[in-house]
Amino acid sequence: DLSQIETRIAAEYSRDPVMLNTYKNKGDIYKTLASNIYKKPVSKITKEERQCGKVAVLGLAYGLGAKKLSSYAKVNYGVNMSQEEGVLAFKAYHNTFKGYSEWCTKQRAIAERLGWARTVTGKVRRLTHDEVYTRSVNHMIQGSATELLMLSMCKAVKQGLKLLSVVHDECIFICEDEEIDHTKQTIEKAMK
Repeated sequence: DLSQIETRIAAEYSRDPVMLNTYKNKGDIYKTLASNIYKKPVSKITKEERQCGKVAVLGLAYGLGAKKLSSYAKVNYGVNMSQEEGVLAFKAYHNTFKGYSEWCTKQRAIAERLGWARTVTGKVRRLTHDEVYTRSVNHMIQGSATELLMLSMCKAVKQGLKLLSVVHDECIFICEDEEIDHTKQTIEKAMK
C-alpha cells in the first residue's frame, strides 16, 4: 500500500511546509487537518475525526467546494458531514495547507493558459476551459501517483516477484512462506 500517495505527491509538488513537516516527522496528514478542524491536539483525534480529516483532504485537494464536501463524504466514505461542517473543514483545509492552496491556484492558471496539465513523467492531458479547475491539479497528482505505482510494480517484478493484482494504491504479490521477508523488503524498496 503506497500510503497517502496523493497527498505525499501534493506535498512534493507544492512544497507546502505543513504537509512536508507532517511527513518528515512520520505524521498523519489526515490527523493534522482534523486537529485544525476540531481545534484539538493530534494525539486526541478520534478515529471518526480522522476519517473526517481524510474526507476533507482528499475531497478538497482536487477542488471540491465546501457545499459538495458533505455529499462527497457520505457517498464515498459513509461519513455524515453537515454542510456547516463542510464549510469548517474547507476553511481549516485552506488555512492549514496554505502553500498547497497557493500552488493549486498557480497550476490552474498555468493550465488555463496552456490548455493542458502534465504528470511527473510528462504525460499531457488536454483540458477544456470547464475542466481546468478540477482536472488540472487532479491529473498532475493522481496521474503521477498512478505512474509511480506502475514504476514500483515494474521494479518489483524485475526483481523476480510475482504480482497478482493492483487496486488503486495497493499491490498484491504472491510468494512462498519462506520468501515473505525478502518479498516485503523488495516491495518496500521498490515503492520507496
